[in-house]
Amino acid sequence: MKKVQMTETPPVVIPRRKRKPIARQTKILGKKARKAVENDSIQAVFRTTCDLKCLDKFTSSEVLEKRRYFWDKDRDVQRQYIMSQLEATFNYQEQDACNIMFTVQGHSVCPKCWRLIFAISKSRYYSALSDVRKGLATASPDHRKDLCYDTKRFLAAKLWLTRFTRRFGDPMPHRVQIQLPSTLTKRAIWQEYQEEFSMNGSIYLKYNRFLQMWSEHFNHVTIPKCKDFTQCKDCLDYQNAMLCKPSKEEQKELKEGLKAHLNLQSLSREKYYRHISKARENPEKYSSIIIDNMDQQKSSLPAFPRQSKADVGLTRMKHHVTGVLDHGNEKSYAYVWNSALPGDCNVTCTVLLTVLQRIAQSKGGGLPEVLYIQGTTALKTTRT
Repeated sequence: MKKVQMTETPPVVIPRRKRKPIARQTKILGKKARKAVENDSIQAVFRTTCDLKCLDKFTSSEVLEKRRYFWDKDRDVQRQYIMSQLEATFNYQEQDACNIMFTVQGHSVCPKCWRLIFAISKSRYYSALSDVRKGLATASPDHRKDLCYDTKRFLAAKLWLTRFTRRFGDPMPHRVQIQLPSTLTKRAIWQEYQEEFSMNGSIYLKYNRFLQMWSEHFNHVTIPKCKDFTQCKDCLDYQNAMLCKPSKEEQKELKEGLKAHLNLQSLSREKYYRHISKARENPEKYSSIIIDNMDQQKSSLPAFPRQSKADVGLTRMKHHVTGVLDHGNEKSYAYVWNSALPGDCNVTCTVLLTVLQRIAQSKGGGLPEVLYIQGTTALKTTRT
């Protein structure tokens, strides 16, 4: 047999890939800093006249370098730099503020040209100068740094949503909350806001930003799936119609009908509030009353805080509560009656007459000339 000679192969050396150097993140300049380093702003410096002709000693590239050096700093550091230059100048020259001279790249420069080279405003310069005269060694912190201001577009959207909630929202009496109609959605409200601003030629917020504004400033405004109180029949009919998956044309008709219904509801609420203001401003001439019955399910007796299964089927005594608000005199009344009396319009008229008698007694036997009554639309209680 032939002997096979084994040869060792040298190891293969794989060269390492050179890592690319990480680019140094440059600072994003603000609006004033970007304007200061623009070519037009730098050329405008040399059009300024000076008796000493200080600017003739510099070129545009040198001015740009100085401005970049100054405006790359934070606002507090910039102020500290101005004060340090003023302190050094005062300590060296011991002259009045009007006659001092700064030194830039070995050249003597007057205060006016020194401000122009670094693009420092006149008010900022004299503010730092007053601090130096008072003997302040360090610059006071600038609390305006890192503040975020709302844009005009954001403020306009915020105002629009505030008016919308006042017009269509229902403030809850037992908690700080405003409930919008359950037939609405946040996207539908944004679309109405978008259409209104587009018709006026105004810039509107995008949907995501609109939702962010809602969560930040309108967290007390909600759109419940089901309301705490009884809901309007027209709104329920709209919700049931939308569950049947109508076509696009039918959806458009339903939305237009819902919009007209909500506008009518808003106008009725505005008229009611107008009557309230009349009664409060001139109670001798106007009187505004609202009357309504409480939900019977919450007024049945006895009412237990904790209810067992054995008590669910027991019969309870039904009690009815009728509430009245007299806006002119700022008084409220509650009348309780049971099922022995028929729940018809006779009870409503009796309660109304009793309240009018009390109003007449408070006014010495007379009644106002105009009476506004806000009542429910149920046929059972309003039939005459």
